[in-house]
Amino acid sequence: ETYLVLNNEGRRRFLELLAREYDIDHDALDEAIARRRETTDPADRRQLTLVLRDLLAPPRTRLLRQFNELQEGVKFLVDLRAELIPWSRKNPDLKALDQDVLRLLASWFDVGFLDLQRITWQSPAALLEKLTEYESVHAIRSWRDLKNRLRDDRRCYAYFHPRMPHEPLIFVEVALVNGISSNIN
Repeated sequence: ETYLVLNNEGRRRFLELLAREYDIDHDALDEAIARRRETTDPADRRQLTLVLRDLLAPPRTRLLRQFNELQEGVKFLVDLRAELIPWSRKNPDLKALDQDVLRLLASWFDVGFLDLQRITWQSPAALLEKLTEYESVHAIRSWRDLKNRLRDDRRCYAYFHPRMPHEPLIFVEVALVNGISSNIN
């Protein structure tokens, strides 16, 4: 809630603080690498490898993971990443934070976690409006055009994430024809 009331400059500064202050402990990492290089005992090497894995996970990722538990938390992180991308092009600290958010979202948005739902003319108006707004391949020009695309000989589906049940992620539109069509129209 605090982040959402900040202006753009405040948000960028907050993200820079998160990136810088909650990054990996470089000194501890260097020390663990040196200890692992020096040891010859296989059991110690395995243990130090586990220590290295833990040290390579920045503390900020634990914080970011907690958003999955909040209502609208996943959507918040998706929107946060959209803001973060342009800033990360100019700031290496923010680039690392962006990659942390990207990895987290990639694991949450695995196709196995997505729910495929059919969209019909009887679907909620808010969903139909999003289909009209988000369609990027063949623009929907009117409600009549939308209704035509949802006729009985057509199928429209949307993928949803369980933590973002009202936000379609991907649309798939199919027209049913007899035989192999030679024309998209």
